[in-house]
Amino acid sequence: MQFQKLKSALVWAYTDVERNHTLQMAAALSYYFVMALFPALIFLSAVVAFLPVSGSFDQAGRFIPQDGMVVVRKVLGDGVTPNRGTFLSLGLVGTLWTASGGFAAAIEALNIAYDSKETARSGILGLWRWPSPL
Repeated sequence: MQFQKLKSALVWAYTDVERNHTLQMAAALSYYFVMALFPALIFLSAVVAFLPVSGSFDQAGRFIPQDGMVVVRKVLGDGVTPNRGTFLSLGLVGTLWTASGGFAAAIEALNIAYDSKETARSGILGLWRWPSPL
């Protein structure tokens, strides 16, 4: 009797995963949010150029080995210069664009999970939503 209940629960779970495309939605969410990470890092590196962080390298030297700290200083010195306004704006736009795709995928996944219909349409880049006339 217990085996039959377990079997029916497993069959129900499998069909539910197949019907709702759960694995595809998980892949889409992870793809979009990992893809949004790289423009966010570009944006953050451009922001660091405008902040006074020279003392922070000395603090990091306590935790990073000396050879590793040489590499960190070289990379940050090459990549973080004061004239990075283009990286700042491109990083911000890229982050908003890719993250909005991730949130659109999250909305779609939640709509499928809760068997609900979409009641609003996305604007440009999915940044805002307004009621649908349909």
